Amino acid sequence: MIRATALIGLLAAGFVPAVAWAASAQGQAEATIIAPLVITRLSDLDFGTVTLAPGTTGSVTIDPASGIRFGGGASAACIAGSDGCVLAHASRFAVRGEAGRNYGVSAPAGIMASGTLLDGSSGTAPDLAIASIQVRTQSRPGNGFSGTLDGEGRDIFDIGGALIVPAGTPSARYRAVLPVIVTYS
Repeated sequence: MIRATALIGLLAAGFVPAVAWAASAQGQAEATIIAPLVITRLSDLDFGTVTLAPGTTGSVTIDPASGIRFGGGASAACIAGSDGCVLAHASRFAVRGEAGRNYGVSAPAGIMASGTLLDGSSGTAPDLAIASIQVRTQSRPGNGFSGTLDGEGRDIFDIGGALIVPAGTPSARYRAVLPVIVTYS
C-alpha cells in the first residue's frame, strides 16, 4: 500500500514519471554477385602493308561496319594470298561474363604509332596518328561502344580506326598500344 500511496502522492505533487516508448524495425542487407568480365584479344588492328604515291598524303580507314578504304595517295601493297604482305583488318576481341548483361567498351579516340625503319639505319621514323577509333559489337552493331552478352555470357566486338600517312613517310614498321577496357553498364 505504501507504493500506491507514494505514487498518488507524486502525481498530486505534479510529478509525472517519464514513460519510454520505443519502436523497432528490421532492415535487410543484400548483394548480388555476378561473373567478372573477361576480355580476350583474337586479332590486332592492322592497317596492312601500304604504299604511298610520292609527294602525297594518304589514309587507311578500317570501319568495323563497312570495311576498308584507302584515301589520298595511299593504296594497298598486297593482294589476297600474297606472301610477306599483310592485308588490313579490324581488331577483334571476345568478351564473356554474366549472361544477358549489358557491357560497354572504352578505347581512346586516337593513339600514336611509333615506327622502326625497315632499312636498318639508325634514324627514327616519325610517329603516325591513328584517329577515329570505332567499336562495333556483334550483339548491338548499331550501338557503337556497347553490347549485350548472349545466353551463354559471350559476345564479340571489332575495333577500327583511321591511319594518317603524311607525304614523305619513310618505309618503317609502325606499332602502337591500343588500350581496351570493358565494364558492365
